[in-house]
Amino acid sequence: MDSNTSYFSKVDAFVKQLKIITPDYLSQHLTGYIYYDRICYRDPDKNWFSKEYMAILDDEATNQIGVNQQNKMYLVQNTDMIDSYLYELLKSLDENLYDVSYNNDKDQEYLKDKIAEWKELVRRRYNKEEYINVFNVSSMNYNYL
Repeated sequence: MDSNTSYFSKVDAFVKQLKIITPDYLSQHLTGYIYYDRICYRDPDKNWFSKEYMAILDDEATNQIGVNQQNKMYLVQNTDMIDSYLYELLKSLDENLYDVSYNNDKDQEYLKDKIAEWKELVRRRYNKEEYINVFNVSSMNYNYL
C-alpha cells in the first residue's frame, strides 16, 4: 500500500470516529477507576496509600474505538494511530487528587460523584474543530502524507 492510500485510509477511519464520538457519546460511556499507590517512608509505621481518580471510557466504547494494548492509549477506529485528542481530553478531567486515607465505601461514592462531574466537563470541553486540528497535526507528524 503506498503512502497516499495509507493516509486516505487513516482519514476514512477518522471520519468514522468523528461521527461516533460526540460530547453525548463520551458522557454516556465515561467511567473511571481508582488507582492506589503505596507511599513508603523510612519509618515502617508511616506507610500510606495514595490514590488517583482517573477517567476512562467503558468497555463498549473502547471496543468500538480501539485501545493500544501496550500503553492503553485510545486509537482511531482500531487503526495503529493514537487518538491524541481523546487521550488529552480524558487526561484533562483527571485532577490527580491524592488522598492518604483508605476507605473503599467512601472511595466508590466519591468516584460516582467524580464521574458525574467529568461528564459535565467533557460535554463542555469537547471541541470538534480542535479534534480535527489535532488529527491533522498528528497525521503530519507520523509521516502519513
